[in-house]
Formats: sequence, structure tokens, C-alpha cells
Amino acid sequence: MIGQLQTRGPLFVSPFCDSDTILKLATKGNVILIGRGAHILTRHFEGAAHARIVAPIEMRGRRAAEINACSYKAACRTIHHEDHGRAAYLRSHFDQAIDDPLAYDITLNTGRLTPADACAFAPTYLT
Repeated sequence: MIGQLQTRGPLFVSPFCDSDTILKLATKGNVILIGRGAHILTRHFEGAAHARIVAPIEMRGRRAAEINACSYKAACRTIHHEDHGRAAYLRSHFDQAIDDPLAYDITLNTGRLTPADACAFAPTYLT
């Protein structure tokens, strides 16, 4: 499958890939890898750029409740659960803190930027 990937723009990859798949795709280039420690696995790749997207829990809860048609409280519970799981994954697999600022080239706060502005800004900065 890896050898057959053809795309005009960057390829977006599921956050459920394993480390070998992430490394194979990163070696091919022109890919956006999300999650699973991709920023750690590719930290020594020339030309790789690593961005972290953050927002206040209140804003994330409102957005998630709207998108998932659930209550704000349920959305925040899910966010806390997923955040804990992501942090635990990085800690157990890479001995790395998820919020280590030195692991990222840029952090985008969508509490201050709209998601659309963050999407427009990131490629400008990261290329």
C-alpha cells in the first residue's frame, strides 16, 4: 500500500497507524501525520515540521458538544479522557511528555486563532 500512494497535496494519515507505517510514510515525504507520537518518531527527519494545536478546555468542550450533538459536560468528559490517553501513550511508548514545548516547532492556540486561521497560518510558517 505504501508504494501506491499518489496525491497532489499532502497525504493525511489516520492517527491509528503504527510506528513503522508512520516512519515509512515520513520517509516518502509530503505527508501530514497526526498523533501516535509522529512528532517524536520524525524529530530527526530533515524538513519535518512539528506543530501542536491547543485550545482552552471550555472552547474545546463547546466545539465538541456542537459537532457531536452531545452535552457540554459529556464533551468535556470525553476530551479529558482522550487527553489523558494521549499523554499516557506518549509517556509509555516514548518516555515523552505531551506538553514538552521543545518537541514542537510551533504551537497554535485555536482559542486565540480560529481553526481556519490556524490552518492557513501553519503551512506558511512550517514550509
